[in-house]
Amino acid sequence: MTTQFLPFVELDGTFVPCCWMSTSAFKIGKLKELYGEDYAKLNLKNNSVDDIMQQWNKIIATWKTDTPLYNCVEACGTI
Repeated sequence: MTTQFLPFVELDGTFVPCCWMSTSAFKIGKLKELYGEDYAKLNLKNNSVDDIMQQWNKIIATWKTDTPLYNCVEACGTI
């Protein structure tokens, strides 16, 4: 599968692969569950675009499990 992202920046500087990642408190909560203390590594205030994009591998890794990230399933259906 070819992965194509349409990156999105939240007002607080959080940089995510698409707008469906963080457009509600619930979805932000799901990202925080996945990243834990590393959630701050998704923010442009203290991290480079390249470093953040490397962090997205954690999201992609969920696609190969029985429990892909909820935000991805909701936006794109089955992965």
